Amino acid sequence: MLLVGRVCLGGPLAPTAAAAEVEPWEAMDYGPFLTASIEAPEPAGNLAYKGLAIRLAGAFGGQAGEAVLFDTDLLRYAAGWNGNYVALKGVVFDGEHWAYPKTDGPQVFGNPPVPGWAHNGSFADPRPQPYGPLPRSHARWRGLYLHGPQVILSYTVGDMTVLERPGLARGAGLTAFERTLNLGPTTQTQAVQVAFSARRPTGRDRCARRRAGHGVVDTATCPTRHRERP
Repeated sequence: MLLVGRVCLGGPLAPTAAAAEVEPWEAMDYGPFLTASIEAPEPAGNLAYKGLAIRLAGAFGGQAGEAVLFDTDLLRYAAGWNGNYVALKGVVFDGEHWAYPKTDGPQVFGNPPVPGWAHNGSFADPRPQPYGPLPRSHARWRGLYLHGPQVILSYTVGDMTVLERPGLARGAGLTAFERTLNLGPTTQTQAVQVAFSARRPTGRDRCARRRAGHGVVDTATCPTRHRERP
């Protein structure tokens, strides 16, 4: 067995002025997603205790730092936004107490802290406290996969398995948030919340439904309010 090593003699290199100004928790490369309790400004009280902040811009050719926040307790998209990803606040980052990381940039859409999928036609939160997972009979988070920089979510809703890829759709000078879902067989009628608006009642354009049947691939899109430059 041959072991090869390299030793560099001399003192450490002095950091540049730009590098010295960046805090270590900001300089960290967190990859395509970050897990933490994360707040979004809209709607009021929008805190994902088990939040998964997913970068979309690099994986799908976005130009405005697009990202989404997925709540693995409620299986909902808490928010979608453009800008600077996540403002890293809190004890594990900058040491501040009673603070959470926050979405950092103009918010495009948000959903209230209720289940992202209905149970028996209702989106009411069945949990006795506003945190923790949903009952397994309702929905269950299973984990995620990475396909290069893309994040694939895995969970169940009732008797239906779901593989979902958040992404971006681009065309006609516009960029939109996109959800691509691979749905397993189910004996139930399923309903998923796409985007909530406090100024507009939830309707068919905001809630996608799927009848009982076998697996299909559905796509739902939401504009990012970002028009691409020619």
